[in-house]
Amino acid sequence: MNEKRGLLTVSIIAVSLIGSLLVGYNIGGHAQTTIYMLHGGEALEVYCICETSTPTPESPLPTPTPSIPTSTPTVPVLTPTHTPTTTSTPTPTITPEPSVGKPFGPFNWVPGDDWSMFTASRLGRDLSHYEAARQQGVTVLAAFTGGHGAYTDSNGCFSVQMWQDALDRNNLAALQPYVDDGTIGGLYAIDEPHDWGNDCGPTLADIDTICAHAEERLPGILCGVNAPVSWLGGHDYQHLGFIFTQTNFQRTSDWAAWAERQFADAAWFDGDVWLSINAYTGSPTAAQIRDAAIALCQSDAVGVMMWKWGMPDFDLLPGMRQAMEEAAAVCGSTQ
Repeated sequence: MNEKRGLLTVSIIAVSLIGSLLVGYNIGGHAQTTIYMLHGGEALEVYCICETSTPTPESPLPTPTPSIPTSTPTVPVLTPTHTPTTTSTPTPTITPEPSVGKPFGPFNWVPGDDWSMFTASRLGRDLSHYEAARQQGVTVLAAFTGGHGAYTDSNGCFSVQMWQDALDRNNLAALQPYVDDGTIGGLYAIDEPHDWGNDCGPTLADIDTICAHAEERLPGILCGVNAPVSWLGGHDYQHLGFIFTQTNFQRTSDWAAWAERQFADAAWFDGDVWLSINAYTGSPTAAQIRDAAIALCQSDAVGVMMWKWGMPDFDLLPGMRQAMEEAAAVCGSTQ
């Protein structure tokens, strides 16, 4: 009798069975004997003696004689004639690179909402917003001295003392860690000192004086103002750390050329320059705001901002979200 049989080891299964031995025959049209070696109600190993060709009538498959083990069975170790080789491709570990781009974002945007493409904002006095910025890696220009009214005296004139008092009313000890780790990129000391409405607004010497006070109260802080570069020229500043300057779509159509003029006018200044877009005046489209932001990010600006009243206004402008994602992609790749 010439028969071809193969001895296979099949995986262990853990099934609760009654009895100590199960035998099966003629599975799928082939003679097959399956022996379950049992111990303690658990199937420990399976042996299969299978025909790989149909047996002849004169060669019946012998009926196995079951036996019940009286002691813990010794499970034989079957050595396969061939061990298949399995090749697996390891999953690569991707380590994200830190952002090296320029801070880019709008005024008064609180980090943590769904406009997560932004990496910069101008924020006020709420300390929770600074912690949100830290968590999201957003650079903040801090405006916690208030508007003109906070440091205008009864004659309508700028008061250095009132400005210093407005700064000192803040919890500066709580703000200092955000200065130290770079979350606060600068103190936005005065908004538009050149546009006071009378002839007794801050002088250039006043600006240097309040910035000296800021440096004393918040060591390491960069102090700056939002004003035209040309208006700020002509003074030997010792404490002005940055200039923030802005224009709009009524005055400007070529934003790259405008940026070049700002740096030409600021040749006397060795601090940082932030450039900003007035995103309302002139009723620009989302595409126009995007193109302006890209042009400014590709300049020598340390960061780019957009002036606005609130995020709902951005939501109302058709295509604004996609436009900002496209601008942020460029700003994030330039330095």
